This record gives sequence, structure tokens and C-alpha cells, in this order.
Amino acid sequence: MKTRLQPLLIALALLAPAFLPALSATDAAKWHPGHYIFVGEEPLKPEILAIPHFRGVQKIFAWRSLEPSEGHYDFSALRADLALAKEHGRQIVVQLTFKSFTPGARNCPDYITGPGYGGGVYVANEGLNPVIWNPRVNERFTALITALGREFDSHPHLEAVNLPETAPSLSRTVPQAPEIAPYSEQVYFAGPDVRPAPGLSPHGRHPIHQFPSQPARPVHRLRA
Repeated sequence: MKTRLQPLLIALALLAPAFLPALSATDAAKWHPGHYIFVGEEPLKPEILAIPHFRGVQKIFAWRSLEPSEGHYDFSALRADLALAKEHGRQIVVQLTFKSFTPGARNCPDYITGPGYGGGVYVANEGLNPVIWNPRVNERFTALITALGREFDSHPHLEAVNLPETAPSLSRTVPQAPEIAPYSEQVYFAGPDVRPAPGLSPHGRHPIHQFPSQPARPVHRLRA
């Protein structure tokens, strides 16, 4: 389910090139600092890209829209947006999410369900979120990231990627289904949203943004 959001102005502070590995001329890192317009999940329109004084946009892409069924990916919307960005000389920051902040909605594919996926989804404070600490859920999200990297890592108009915040946000007021896999900081920290995304930027061509919020005790390990 898509949430209608009005475009919001945000400024993205991207990682400094000094912190990126040495690159050849053909593997130059993407570095286009400036102001980016947040468009949520709204269709990308030429008039937004034509606004002066902005380097590009940040747009949400949900896991369920990119992988409608297991192992079958649909990147057509991202391809179209990148083509439009190229026409206007703009950059795109992909906000890749599996979390939902809309009551009753889910941003992970429907096949993420049942005991093989740790119960599938749990009730969050808002929305339904996947049991990302389950190894099979972890593997499937990692596969999506790898597929995205295989196709888009070298695209000159893909500027950066945002991953969801690390807080699990389990609801304390709504009982969870009995089949939901037990949570612990140790298993959660192994999840893809709190470790470097594999395959998406193997040469450091563009930054990967993560939002570490909790678990608090192991967050310091993200510096490694």
C-alpha cells in the first residue's frame, strides 16, 4: 500500500570522498552534495526535476514492489525514474524500505509468511514489519540488495541508497502471533538493516545510508 506524501525539502549530507576507498578513473565515486527533494512514493514528475537549485530527489521504493514474488524482480519503476533523472541532469537517492508506518500495511512481499520465515510479519507500532531477524527473511532481503547492485551500482544517476532505521518497533499493546520468532539483540544485529549492504556498492561508487537507532549496545559495531 502506498502512502501519499507531499514533496518535502530535505538536505542530504553525503559521505565525504576522503572516507571512500581508492578508485580508478572508471570507478569514480558518485559525489553530488546539495539539496534533494523528498517525494515519498509519489510518481516522479518532470516538473519536480525541473525545479532549480536542487541536485535531485529522494524516493521510497518498497521491497514488495521490487520483488512481487520470490526471486522475481521488477525494477521497471526505478529504471524509468533514472531515465527521467538523466534527461534532467538530476540524481536519485533510493530509500529502500521493508518497514511500514501505515496501520495494517506491509512493505515486504506476500510470500514472507509462515513458520519458514519466522512467522512472516509482526505488528509494529504502526504497520506490519517483516521478522528481519529470521535468517530466511534476512537472506531474501540480502538477495534483493544484491540484485539491485548487479543492475544499478554503476548507473551514474543513482546517487545513494537509504536503508530503514534499525529499531524493531514491536508493538507493546497488540499481542504478537505465537509463531513469531523470538527476538534478541544478537539475532537482530545480524539482520541486513544493521550491517553493510552486500553487492550494492562493491567499489564505493555511492554511499549507503543507515539509521542506527537501537539496539543500543551493539550499534557501535557499525563503525567496523
